[in-house]
Amino acid sequence: KAHGNDLEPDLYIQKNAEVSSFWAHSENSLSKLKYETTDELKVEIHDAAL
Repeated sequence: KAHGNDLEPDLYIQKNAEVSSFWAHSENSLSKLKYETTDELKVEIHDAAL
């Protein structure tokens, strides 16, 4: 029962939010830019690259 899925849902979501926030503030500019890029913008970039 040591799996992440066994955690309380709210606690699991909170922990993921903390980890995401940590990485968002820890990564370099390029990685942070990728993190902040929305799926919609990714589609636009992909279409522009075609």
